[in-house]
Amino acid sequence: MPHPDEAQSRGYVTEKDDEARMRDRLMNSYEVAPALRLVDTSIAAVLAVVLASLLGLGGLPDAANPDAAYSPTYLGRLGSDDEMAANEQRRAQERSTKPSYCDSMYYRAIAGGEASGACDSAR
Repeated sequence: MPHPDEAQSRGYVTEKDDEARMRDRLMNSYEVAPALRLVDTSIAAVLAVVLASLLGLGGLPDAANPDAAYSPTYLGRLGSDDEMAANEQRRAQERSTKPSYCDSMYYRAIAGGEASGACDSAR
């Protein structure tokens, strides 16, 4: 008995009977189609979140370029837009003042350990 792939490569093709065709159509309508709709909905939701994120980040200074916060354009907008200034002030106040080495036992020890007190006074 030849392997089905070998039979297809030689051009051997059979027609499905009505029962197999109906079974395949039912599987498509009750199992495959709902799964594809779920995938399509998920992809659309992810794209919407990415688009909203990109649009929302348009008003923030460029994180890759720290000097962007000092650009005349950004500072001009910050000076003229009270809502933007309030948002930036709120973001700055929410940021932790704790040094980044406080989360690592190794770097905290290198920086002077618990005796330095830098990690104790942080929020």
